[in-house]
Amino acid sequence: MKLGYITWIHSYRTRDIPPWGDMYRIIWTSDIHLDVVESTSALRMFYTSIQTSGAHILLIAGDISHGRKIVRHLTELERNTSLPVYFVLGNHDYDFYSIASVRSKVQSLTQQSSSLHWLSDCGMVPLTESTVLLGHDGWYDANFNYWSTSVHMSDFDLIRDFQTKGLLERYHLIQALAHEALSFLDYSLSHALVRYSHILLVTHVPPFKEASKNWGVIKNDDFLPFFCCTILGDFLLSLMKKYSDKRMAVFCGHTHESARF
Repeated sequence: MKLGYITWIHSYRTRDIPPWGDMYRIIWTSDIHLDVVESTSALRMFYTSIQTSGAHILLIAGDISHGRKIVRHLTELERNTSLPVYFVLGNHDYDFYSIASVRSKVQSLTQQSSSLHWLSDCGMVPLTESTVLLGHDGWYDANFNYWSTSVHMSDFDLIRDFQTKGLLERYHLIQALAHEALSFLDYSLSHALVRYSHILLVTHVPPFKEASKNWGVIKNDDFLPFFCCTILGDFLLSLMKKYSDKRMAVFCGHTHESARF
């Protein structure tokens, strides 16, 4: 469903046995960019579609708003939906601020809320006896064609951490952010896979280039440095080979296009 800049509302079901019956229903959305939605009727439709979905939880895979309005829009989501909201932050959620300052604001908000849950901060969330939810904001890793791409991300102008950095310093920051996510998920997944048979993983940037599409075609090498996290994808494939009896579903966003890989 598209409502202006509100994109992709999907439902996901797991057939484990939760407290509510034999079906656990999840609403998953991403890149809703509430900061640019000017139509109040579109917002009402969005909130109503969540409220009437029959879902048990709402997942948001990043790019909820921007740094100036992220707390306001998370609070609005909490007020207008009665579901527990589990989310990660996307790159645009840091616009106009530093990464650390946005994280601090979001952490403060979620620690005072009973229904807003930032997955980068709250750790594993058991949904059923065999299914667990976890996630991290993540970042692109610039491992495709970074040194010759002509693409200039708005992140480099709008996020304070990037504003004064040249090409090399920017690359090191990108790599640090991508590896931060990898370290977090390495730790979380190593514990989760021992205990649970079904993992639901939420992150913002696709870990596989095949899921990073534009008009149905995989993004070209100019864009892939900033639309894929290859180190996470390689890690997940390697990890799941060791746990071939387990299942993992990865929910991401960032590309503004529906894709399945």
